[in-house]
Amino acid sequence: MPSGELVFAHDLVNVLKKKHASGTYDRLVFYLETCESGSMFDGLLPKGLNIYVMTASKPDEDSYGTYCGEGTPNIPCLGQCPPREFHGICLGDLFSVAWMEDSDVQDRKTNSLHGQYIRERVAKRTAANLTYGSHVKEYGAKVVSFDSLAAFMGETSKNHSHDSVDAKLFSTSSSRNVDQRNTELFYLFTKHKNAPEGSDEKYEARVKLNEVISQRSQVDNNVKHLGELLFGVEKGNEVLHSVRPAGQPLVDNWDCLESYVKIFEAHCGKLTVYGRKHVRGIANICNAGITSDKMAAMSAQTCSS
Repeated sequence: MPSGELVFAHDLVNVLKKKHASGTYDRLVFYLETCESGSMFDGLLPKGLNIYVMTASKPDEDSYGTYCGEGTPNIPCLGQCPPREFHGICLGDLFSVAWMEDSDVQDRKTNSLHGQYIRERVAKRTAANLTYGSHVKEYGAKVVSFDSLAAFMGETSKNHSHDSVDAKLFSTSSSRNVDQRNTELFYLFTKHKNAPEGSDEKYEARVKLNEVISQRSQVDNNVKHLGELLFGVEKGNEVLHSVRPAGQPLVDNWDCLESYVKIFEAHCGKLTVYGRKHVRGIANICNAGITSDKMAAMSAQTCSS
C-alpha cells in the first residue's frame, strides 16, 4: 500500500473469501494496479467466488506510471500537457488510466469486461509495445467478464456523447510512461534538470537525488549480500531472483514471508516502495527452507556495518 502496513496476498484473498461466505456481494470485479500485481492472485484465488480480477502486470513484472513530465516533439502529451508545477510527476497509472478512459469512451451497456480486455483496448495500451509497459492479466471467474461494464460502473452520463471522443485516441497512449519503481527518480532528475544553474534549488535537488540513488544501491547490495551468505556467492543471486511457474503462488508459507520481511527490516531498515521489489527474494528464502534463526543471524551480519 502507499502507506501503512504491508498487505500480503493471502490476507487479501482471505478477506475476499469471507466476503463471499457472508453474502456481501453477488459478483465482484477487482482491478489491481501495482508492480507484480499478478502475484496477489496467481495460484491463490479459489474457484466459486464469482470474482473477476484484472491486474496491471504479471507476477514478476513492474507496472508503469503515465502522463509523466512534459510533452516534447518525440514524446508528446496525450491531450493537454500538465502545468509546469507537475513536471517530473506522473499524473496517473498506465493500467488504471487505460481501463478508466476506455470505460468512459465506450457504451457501457453494450460493452463487456471481456470485450474491454480481449479486444486489447486495455491490454494493448498497457503493454505499450512492452518498451514502457506491462502485461495485463486476468484471474478468477472469467464468466463474470461477459457482463456489461454498466453492471458494475453504471451507465454513461446521458450528457456524454461517445462520438465526442475519438476512441482510437485511447487505444494506445502517446504520453510518456515511467516504471513505477523509478517515478521518484524521474521526479528528482526533472527537478534537478529544471533548476537554475548555480542555485540553491539545484544544489538541494542534486543532494536529494544522490541520497535516493545511494539508498536504492544500499538495499540492492544488502539483499545481494544476504543471498550470498545464505546460498553462496555463485547461487545467491540465482535463488533470490528465481520465478515460479504460472499458477504457482509466490511462497508456500505466507506466515514465513511476513515474518522474514519483518526480520530483514528489523536489521536493515524499512523497505521503501523501491525496496519492496526484493520481497520475491525473501519469499524464495522461505521456499528454500531457511530457518528463522538463520535468517535473523544472516540479516544481522548483512546490515551490521
